Amino acid sequence: MTSPAVAQTSLTGSSLALQSAASPTLSSSGYVGTYLTVPAGGATVKFTLNATASAGATPAPHMNLAIADTLVGFNVGNTSATNYTTGNISLPAGTYVIRDERDYAGNTSVTRSFTVNNLSVSTVSGSAATFSNTSTDANAIAAANTYIGNYRQGSAAVALAGPSGIPLLTGTPVTVDLARHAFNFGGTVSGVSATDPKSMVNVVNPAPGTEAYKFQQFINSHFNMIVPSNAGKWASNESTRDTVTMSYVDTILNYAQSHNMRARMHNLIWGSQQPSWVTNSSNNGLLDQAADTTLTQAQRDTAKADLRAEITQRTQYYANAARANKYAEVDVYNESYHTGSNNSNPSNYWNVYGPSGVADIYNEVQQAVTSANSSAKIYTNEYNVFQWGDAYANWYRQHIESIRAAGGAVTGIGFQYYADPTLTGSNTHSAAKMEKALMGLSTEGLPMSLTEFGLSGALTSAQADSLGPGVMDDSMRMMFGTPQATSFLIWGWWDLATNPTRAPAALLDNTNGNNTLTPMGVRWEQLMNEWDTHLNATVNSDGTITFTGFYGDYYLRGQTSGAYDMTLAKGTSSYSITLAAPP
Repeated sequence: MTSPAVAQTSLTGSSLALQSAASPTLSSSGYVGTYLTVPAGGATVKFTLNATASAGATPAPHMNLAIADTLVGFNVGNTSATNYTTGNISLPAGTYVIRDERDYAGNTSVTRSFTVNNLSVSTVSGSAATFSNTSTDANAIAAANTYIGNYRQGSAAVALAGPSGIPLLTGTPVTVDLARHAFNFGGTVSGVSATDPKSMVNVVNPAPGTEAYKFQQFINSHFNMIVPSNAGKWASNESTRDTVTMSYVDTILNYAQSHNMRARMHNLIWGSQQPSWVTNSSNNGLLDQAADTTLTQAQRDTAKADLRAEITQRTQYYANAARANKYAEVDVYNESYHTGSNNSNPSNYWNVYGPSGVADIYNEVQQAVTSANSSAKIYTNEYNVFQWGDAYANWYRQHIESIRAAGGAVTGIGFQYYADPTLTGSNTHSAAKMEKALMGLSTEGLPMSLTEFGLSGALTSAQADSLGPGVMDDSMRMMFGTPQATSFLIWGWWDLATNPTRAPAALLDNTNGNNTLTPMGVRWEQLMNEWDTHLNATVNSDGTITFTGFYGDYYLRGQTSGAYDMTLAKGTSSYSITLAAPP
């Protein structure tokens, strides 16, 4: 008889609650895993993985044990059952998700599989840690909260001096205020051009009470990242071939920069909202011609080459030095699975250029970004990752790997989630299901962003108000509580006052002249307050202040604008700051 889950310290591979391949045998990127409970007081533990490699002459497969920010790697080369033991790992009290993975980076040229026979934990010191081997929403949320509480913030000892390097006196009060999270919390900026009625950031210092004023006040106080919803799409930038209009994109990027926000760009190419000379209903755009089997091969090849040259030109203005240094993330081929490789319509970029051609486009964007001395990450972006279909998002992982295996420089993974909390059965919204997908995609070893969060348009306002806040809370916690996650952006959070009904995921009710937070907006504010650091410190006798806060940029002098005084970064606890003005 199996021991009760609360007391388990050893689990067979086949019994692990999380299995991306439905088996403890991993022949491609994936993982098996479970949850660990560490009692009050914390513990130092070590893990032992018993694994067996399949036979073969190719290099030994690589395995990682991942828990919180710890990643321990092993080469599993023995065809007999062998123990692989980590060093000591110190863990604060809480719940943790454990991922025993076959990582993509460590197995790019490896065909041999390995099987996880057993996972055990031993407590070296502190309270005894045990497995909680069930995939439940409660475990997923608890693990996210544990990560947020212990790994999204850290302690700092800051040696402070005033102007001219004069040390501050003992007892001097200092206000410690988190001004911008290291993690990106943000949303969309609407409009396709400066003349679009939905464009709200093209007016500098809008008059109080106007829609532009309300919009800007909200994003200035609630977001630290913005993304163009439509302004960055090809149809918005180059509706006439070789006539480029990026002025409104520049307005958005400049607005983000001048308001200490980060920005992401959406998107270089897509299966929709492309210029009519690329693809259109008459099927005579360049992409249509490149896929048209009624044309000669020479005609198709000419169209294909012409379009590829236009993509190069688009990349040159989309990721040049003037722009690429103003955004942190960029979607290259948006929804390349759903509008490409898994689409029956032959007139799409994937079918025309194939994985190697798509990889070449990613590489071209990476080269442009590198030439611009930008650190922007190059993203894929897909939907139906969290609520529909395969819980582990294996289809998306495999699609990403098809680009990477072709040499494509994918450096970030994006996913959309337009949640429908009214669904039941296998499509029920679930934090545990989100965990499965997030851990599965984490095996790629890349930054991950929830690029588009919203609610299903099928919801009534009453359903959005009653069910939406909980779904958004789950989703934000799961992202903020995942080590490789970097961003959470909400779409459809606002609409014009002239629209009779507000969007399902609206944070601000702007209808009929209102300017009030919706229940979704109230929950957003609650989470931002929960994950905020604002405290009063006093200078110690050694000239330092000490505090624990969320990672990000800080003000120390009571100001609310201008240059930051310090950045609290993970892995650094000691700082020396000379303030430009006294606190």
